[in-house]
Amino acid sequence: MKFAKKHEMNKKGFLLGEVTVKIVIATICIVLLVFLLLMMYSMFTKQSKIDNAEASLNWFKAGIISAKNSPDGKFTGVLIEPKTWVLVYFQGNVPNTCSGIKCLCICAEASSWWFTTTQSEAQFEECESSGACISMDDEVKNSVVEVEEIVIKEPVNVLIESSAGKIKISKSI
Repeated sequence: MKFAKKHEMNKKGFLLGEVTVKIVIATICIVLLVFLLLMMYSMFTKQSKIDNAEASLNWFKAGIISAKNSPDGKFTGVLIEPKTWVLVYFQGNVPNTCSGIKCLCICAEASSWWFTTTQSEAQFEECESSGACISMDDEVKNSVVEVEEIVIKEPVNVLIESSAGKIKISKSI
């Protein structure tokens, strides 16, 4: 009888280990499932922001043409999306996402620029990796272009001015 009791205790210990393994495996599976869902959501929202940025860039392109053709040389509008992204202008050294020499880009604001040489380099890398850019070569040829870096945290009034070979994009009051 003593032998049977001893054997029975070992069997209970074995069952406890088996249940523990099942719980650990189930927990790992749940964590992986949550991770995959978050990755899918992240991809969807990133693509949505890129689509919004492309639409905003097309609006800027049309705004520049309107400002050049209007009698007062001005065009105003409101920039709404994508939130927490930034409007930047590159000339000469442009991101790979742009096909021209002069590019207007909307991309996520560079947050870790202290790891690179300058903040403008970090912003360039951010626009190159995950942003939307549009060539402005035809719209701004033979023009001096000034673009105020605009962070889209809330709806922003934007003013596009065109006068005497100069195009300026800035926040409007």
